[in-house]
Amino acid sequence: MKYARRYRLSFAIGLSIFGASFNGYAEFLYELKGPKVDVTKEPAPTPSPPPQIVSPLQYTRLGTDYSGWFVTAGGGYAEPRLTHDIAVGNGSDDLWPMNADKLTTREEGMALITVAGGYSWFRNRLWFPSWSLGLRYQHFFRENLGNTLTQYSLGEFKNYSYNWEISSDVGSIFAKLNLMQYYSFSPYITAGFGGAWNHSDRYREAAFPNVLPRINPAFGANTTNHLAYHAGAGIDIALNARTTLSFSYDYQDLGSVSSDYGRLTWATQKLNLSNFRLHTAMVTLSYLFGINQVVVITK
Repeated sequence: MKYARRYRLSFAIGLSIFGASFNGYAEFLYELKGPKVDVTKEPAPTPSPPPQIVSPLQYTRLGTDYSGWFVTAGGGYAEPRLTHDIAVGNGSDDLWPMNADKLTTREEGMALITVAGGYSWFRNRLWFPSWSLGLRYQHFFRENLGNTLTQYSLGEFKNYSYNWEISSDVGSIFAKLNLMQYYSFSPYITAGFGGAWNHSDRYREAAFPNVLPRINPAFGANTTNHLAYHAGAGIDIALNARTTLSFSYDYQDLGSVSSDYGRLTWATQKLNLSNFRLHTAMVTLSYLFGINQVVVITK
């Protein structure tokens, strides 16, 4: 009995020592290898912050400050605004207005082309982001502005229709100021002055039915040059870093248009259109040189 108790006591002590050693070794392996991670489960998504509502104007800016040369080309339509009829002496000894024939005009639209070049300065700001200086050339294609001729300025003697074709070449120096920048859109104002070369073709007339034709006055072709000016507004639309599409309106005063002298009775007479003014609408495309960075809006 005495030996049996000693054997059981020794076995219990040995079992306790083995258990303690096994637990210590297991903890050592756990710390060495690290905890197991279940890679089959996806990590929980991180919640995104709520969206912020910001006015687009807050980020309406040009990409950076820069300056550079530009060229522009385009076309458009011009509508003359003719405020007076034309009076030309008829050689009679009657009092005014019967000593003159009255020629009415019509406001026939004219096609035009335009080219320009200059230098632009751009700044990184919302208001007044750009201004430009340049030279512009326009050609207004020939159009007939003639209408009817009334002899002696008396309504019962409206006897003729006539053709008088007008064209013009205009060169000017201009300034342009962009008022603001809203994304790719930038409204602007512009003004300039220069010279107009107004061309008139030779005069032709035709009698109405049942009217005996007279001798044609045959006013000759002529070119007159005058001081011209324009003022207008438009909007630029940036298509990419270098190219801008523009829509614009101009009011233009091109001075006056005159024919050459006529013949016979009209040898000392000319046709004279004293106020040659135009309302023009244009579409143009501009190209900027030396610009490598984005010139439209950054956000």
